Amino acid sequence: MTGIPEGIYGLKYTSGLDWQADAQEFRWLPSYDRFDRQFVYSEERIGDDIQYHEITLQPVIGGNIRTVSITRDEFLRGEHDASVQR
Repeated sequence: MTGIPEGIYGLKYTSGLDWQADAQEFRWLPSYDRFDRQFVYSEERIGDDIQYHEITLQPVIGGNIRTVSITRDEFLRGEHDASVQR
């Protein structure tokens, strides 16, 4: 993803099977989760390079954040939600 402004963010995501683009939802086994805390997204310039902070949705041994299951209604509700597509 590109064009993400630096700031403090909360992250919610959905996963499942059989993505329905028109409805913007999974048809089979949808689940909705959020990270249990907010995080700071920032960029650091080192010489000519920019260092970004990475986030993964896959569990990582020794990872530093947990997820919490939420309802679809909570997933759709948001302060300043933005859908980002790749």
